[in-house]
Amino acid sequence: MSCHKMRHHLAAVLLVIAAPVGAAEFKVFPPAWDDPGFIALPFAAQRDSDPRSAECRILMTGQIKGDDLAKLQQITGMPWNGEGDAPAESHALEGATLCLDSPGGSIEVALKMAQHLLDSRSGIATKVLQNDLCVSACSAIFMAGSTFFEGESYETTLTRELQPGARLGVHAPSLQLSKSGSYSGEQISKSFNLALMAARQAFDFSNQTDSAGTPIIAPYVFARFLETPPEDMYFFDTVGDALLGGFDVSGYDARVRLDETLARTICDNVFMLDQGMFSWALGPTWKSGELLSAKETAQEFRRMFPDKGRGRWLAPVFEDSAFVDQAEIHNGHFYGRAAGYPTGYPYDVLDCMVRIEHAQPLGAFKVLQSLERSNDNDPIFWDIEVRVSPPPLSGGEQTPSEAWETAIAEDRISAGYSKYSWLIAYPFEMALADLPQPDTAPVAQQDAALSCDALWHRRNQLFYENGYCFGGTRGIATFGNDNCYTKEPDLSPAEADEIARIKQMERDQAC
Repeated sequence: MSCHKMRHHLAAVLLVIAAPVGAAEFKVFPPAWDDPGFIALPFAAQRDSDPRSAECRILMTGQIKGDDLAKLQQITGMPWNGEGDAPAESHALEGATLCLDSPGGSIEVALKMAQHLLDSRSGIATKVLQNDLCVSACSAIFMAGSTFFEGESYETTLTRELQPGARLGVHAPSLQLSKSGSYSGEQISKSFNLALMAARQAFDFSNQTDSAGTPIIAPYVFARFLETPPEDMYFFDTVGDALLGGFDVSGYDARVRLDETLARTICDNVFMLDQGMFSWALGPTWKSGELLSAKETAQEFRRMFPDKGRGRWLAPVFEDSAFVDQAEIHNGHFYGRAAGYPTGYPYDVLDCMVRIEHAQPLGAFKVLQSLERSNDNDPIFWDIEVRVSPPPLSGGEQTPSEAWETAIAEDRISAGYSKYSWLIAYPFEMALADLPQPDTAPVAQQDAALSCDALWHRRNQLFYENGYCFGGTRGIATFGNDNCYTKEPDLSPAEADEIARIKQMERDQAC
């Protein structure tokens, strides 16, 4: 189904004319800094009233109903018309995060609340925390999370964040009419007219984009709305769901093993995303449908490209040599190559190459970045580079770094180059809840019972992982210098702090 048709069908998806009992509850927590005006804000709450205050400035819980739009307007201020000075209250929570924990409710109200978040230019991001729920109508509010920048022009960037274990779900709703009841023509007509009004609002909302042209609701999300029965729920709970839906994921450590499997995982994910990197590829034709779910996409990919079996798609000449997985550390950076992705004319295969800066040593299992919040997912911090190119004209055996440089130097027709978030490094079908959890235990507590030998090993392992060339007999015997390249390793602040603490512990134990 085309994106154009999908947008028109969204009208039929979001028709919920429910009137749930109760109402959503809002809490506005104080900022981390002193704000004398905070107590004047509506729905002010103390930080110790809810542990979620550490993650949110605003918290919405409960079902969505009629007066919840007015509550949100009280908190964020009314939309500014652009004339004169913006009302002070419209900036009181600029840059805040709205955490959502709601089973849904009235989609008509939820769409108005979502539209208000966009129109108010309040720059309020949205988040669903671990173990919290945002389903049905609540998902419309989640989709409207954004960051607002004011300079020579007004720019908005969609900022919607899921934590591992968060439950964001959608389903195709139905009119709230009892199956066992009987209704007059007037009642049915009234319900139908209400549905048409909701459909128009949903259609208008779905056609909006942020300043970069990213749709508020991605076609992938539309499809999940359409296909999920009203009595069921589709949860966006896998790596593939987050990548295809355009959602940020935070609250995990980018802990990976630097090897050939990492390169293949990244490249497989880029192929399955089908966002133009493999522009000559079989593209959507290798899938039975353009907008399959993440699980269905992964299943079809594994069936058509089984391990060590991709060659059945290619001419025999490629069967023995095309499917090469390689990895190396070069000048302190990780390079990987996953070759042999089948494509259409004029190439039989395309190679995929991966580059990650300041990642070593080869085979190490380490945390490359701790993604604590949505800002850590900003594209300016994306460190995974992927280049897709035909095999080199020069032929012959090449290392991954040589293949990377050759693709640049030969300047051939290339399908693409792009940078990706750390999420691309995990299997497409992996549950978000299974992403590596942040290691929050203080190093001193972790190492308090370690012996002098264990403390020495841990301290020098950090140097080894950063390319240090050992000069002492013990260091060379334990770690070796095969992959070293410097006597002055570039330690991260966290690594430098850990080494300082370990040294203090060694002094305390008279090591």
